Amino acid sequence: MAQFLWGLLKDIAFWTLTPLILIALGVGIGWLGGVLSSPVLGVVAIIFIGVGVVWLALLWLGITD
Repeated sequence: MAQFLWGLLKDIAFWTLTPLILIALGVGIGWLGGVLSSPVLGVVAIIFIGVGVVWLALLWLGITD
């Protein structure tokens, strides 16, 4: 039972924290791109934020587990 609960906790943490981490990384990279005036970092930031937002949307809609 404890192993099942631990596995469930790890799954929940992965599926919910990973998109939030991606969004946070995207914001940080975007800020750094703004400080350094780097359009490449801006594009990378948009990709990170976009993937995180889509992932959260899929979670919210119940499409992903």
